[in-house]
Amino acid sequence: MMYMITGVRGAGKTVLMTSIAKKLTEDKKWVVVELNPELDLLEQLAVKLYNLPETHVLYAKAKIDLSFFGIGLSVEGGQQFTSIDTAIETMLSLVKKEGKKCWFCMTR
Repeated sequence: MMYMITGVRGAGKTVLMTSIAKKLTEDKKWVVVELNPELDLLEQLAVKLYNLPETHVLYAKAKIDLSFFGIGLSVEGGQQFTSIDTAIETMLSLVKKEGKKCWFCMTR
């Protein structure tokens, strides 16, 4: 599911997004990832998902390692993913398997 908040300048879009993100961060079922639209979104998403304390522990248990140069994902004793979208899918499936939901937000 995806939502887009639009409105005129000063209407409170960023305040709303910040409020939602803060509220969800307090709930252990949610993983909140803030993205910068000026940077590569997939690379940012992979790196931020990997580095968040609440998700990094999941990847460590699954023996997943993310190589930041070349963005490769390897699973100990398994295959190596070279496509960033496949790596993200694998990472998100582990998050989902743990019963968590993700909230990705981007402000401009």
